[in-house]
Amino acid sequence: TYSYLWFKNGVQTSYTSATVLSGATVGGDTWLVRVTPSDGISNGPYAEATVSIGNTPPVVDSAILTPSSVTTLDTLNINAVISDQDNGQPLSATYEWHVVDASNFYSDTVVQSGTTTSLSGSIYFDRGDQVYVVVTPNDGVGDGQAATSASIVVGNTAPSTPAIELSPSTAYAGRDDLSCTVTSSAT
Repeated sequence: TYSYLWFKNGVQTSYTSATVLSGATVGGDTWLVRVTPSDGISNGPYAEATVSIGNTPPVVDSAILTPSSVTTLDTLNINAVISDQDNGQPLSATYEWHVVDASNFYSDTVVQSGTTTSLSGSIYFDRGDQVYVVVTPNDGVGDGQAATSASIVVGNTAPSTPAIELSPSTAYAGRDDLSCTVTSSAT
């Protein structure tokens, strides 16, 4: 028979079977197993083996743009959920915002890249554009595989409330024509 002692980073653990489950390991750890043979009467000399645990890249579990309906004056936000099998590593992400320009034969342009999780429509959107985000996770050791959010099509923004001006300010019956000047804008 064999008895097992497992050491994590030089410290003995409570593991005493032939297997340590993957959930107990973290990238960067060094595990050593010491195996002692026994014939039932006495123990023989032990042998040791060591393994270094490599980093498991982080993954993007979801990347959702909100709100789901947007106009040219709205701000879009990306809500990304990132996970990593290597417990205890600091997780972060970079966001590459794409706007597919409907008025320019659907050209795809990166309009913002970095750690910003929102994008202002009043600066970047036109009606009919499609917006999506590429999310790249990082665990402090390296990047994981990038994931792309579903795209959102930018809707129409209603025109502003018109400003109305009547002239003349004082009118007389049968003598003054009334004139209405309207100022409004559409985005």
